[in-house]
Amino acid sequence: MSKTAAEADVDNQVFVHNTGCQDADCLYNLTPEHVLASVPWEEFPYWAMRDLTGIPAQDRFNGALPVVDGTTSHEVSLESSPQEVTNWTWEDNKYQDYVRHALLPFGDVIAETALKLYPENVHTPEFQLASLVTDLRVTCGKDYLALVMTTSFTSPVFRYRAEYAPSAPMKAFWVMLPARFAFHGIDMFAFFKTMGLMIDNMTDGDRQWEVNVQQEILSFMHTGRPFTADWGMFPGQTAVLSDNTTVTAGYHTAECLFWLKNGFFSYSWIN
Repeated sequence: MSKTAAEADVDNQVFVHNTGCQDADCLYNLTPEHVLASVPWEEFPYWAMRDLTGIPAQDRFNGALPVVDGTTSHEVSLESSPQEVTNWTWEDNKYQDYVRHALLPFGDVIAETALKLYPENVHTPEFQLASLVTDLRVTCGKDYLALVMTTSFTSPVFRYRAEYAPSAPMKAFWVMLPARFAFHGIDMFAFFKTMGLMIDNMTDGDRQWEVNVQQEILSFMHTGRPFTADWGMFPGQTAVLSDNTTVTAGYHTAECLFWLKNGFFSYSWIN
């Protein structure tokens, strides 16, 4: 919204007044029925927002919400496909053979260009394959959707990539394969400080990762801006979140240009 936390607090005092509460403990202990009965549905600040589907009344605003669009650098590492990639080495050439075979239906040029964009001898075959698939399936499609949002919304749009690799492989959700890199949802676990549920011995780095995600997202909630002052709006800037925050003018720009120009947006995750 276009207001600070302090301004929003003033606007919403009508709700607090209706509850009869004087402190946070009282609010936490309200019954659902009491909460609903206290909501200012049809008085300012109009929580019902019944005008959203009709012509608006002049000067009656429901506000614009800053958009924070985040993905991780290795979304698919919880379910690496094929799973035997965890045992591959650069010497056995299985990474190169797999990429060529999988992309062959799209053409030799696609396969060979992909291998140049995600070359061998960078970290491990598992790391590179997860990078490739994540860009193709998630990153580049989300970048495009974020770009559409910047041209369609009046709200500011901020984009981030989570890159933190946990100190120990993590098992999350229903998946049995431990993730070594920044898997799908690792930013959510950081925000809710639940990394410790999947890592027996948390390191200072793991804890600082949680702190960094929390301070960035809570700053958005309170002010509509990130905690890191250098983090500007998309598409001009993208933040890279780890145990600290850095800012870049473009993340995997060449890779995403390649995938999107060659028709791979249609293969993005539909959610």
